[in-house]
Amino acid sequence: MNDWKLAKKREDEIYLASAVHFLLQGGDEEAARLLISCESETWREHDQQYGECWFVRLRGSRQFYDTFTDYKHPAHEAIDLAFRAVLPRVDSGYEGHCVVIQPHASLVEVDTDWRVKLLADAETGDTHNQNSYNSKPIVYAGMRFSSPPEVEIAKALDNLGVMYLPNCLTRVGSTGNRQNRFPDFLICYRGKWGLLEVDGQTYHSGRATEDHERSRLIEKHGGIAYFTRFDAQRCMKDPEGVVQEFLEILGSK
Repeated sequence: MNDWKLAKKREDEIYLASAVHFLLQGGDEEAARLLISCESETWREHDQQYGECWFVRLRGSRQFYDTFTDYKHPAHEAIDLAFRAVLPRVDSGYEGHCVVIQPHASLVEVDTDWRVKLLADAETGDTHNQNSYNSKPIVYAGMRFSSPPEVEIAKALDNLGVMYLPNCLTRVGSTGNRQNRFPDFLICYRGKWGLLEVDGQTYHSGRATEDHERSRLIEKHGGIAYFTRFDAQRCMKDPEGVVQEFLEILGSK
């Protein structure tokens, strides 16, 4: 990918993250959850009726698509307002600020046996080994997350091409006292394994004791070179910095 495309992708991510942050500041958590599951593309274009307009193409989950195409749903208006708030103003004949949002369903990665895999998914239904402790998980890249900061960390790890297991069922404990635990991120980097947990009352209220016990049980089995927690607000605002700091320490172990 050339430098221009990288810069454009970065700009699109900034607009998307800013829109999600705007929604969270306004208490529109449902709309934020829907939007953070999306991939976005933004561009300016001249419209014959309104003049200069911003266009935003959003690709997201089935839940996002169904919700946003329901123009009476509060999340539709909230997401529309968020992009009007964060995108730079343009000169147009439209009263206020011309922003056109185009909702689309996410595209899936395919290989030669994609039919077999999707048929297997259909037959197994909701059976999976990933945590679903939140009644309305955020779906990003086919994975479930409980909070926007977790999704931002996942995106940062994806951008660096790092192997990770998010919110996956882990079987731990001594014989006769086996337990299920779901670490936020189990990360493999340069042949070393580390645990990254997202903390903060804003998103993980009341889970501090549970998180500590979960991590302690996993560490007792050995093989974990580094374990740490990061504040949820920092993960939301600076996910790249969080991941870089984590990987630098894990790589030095």
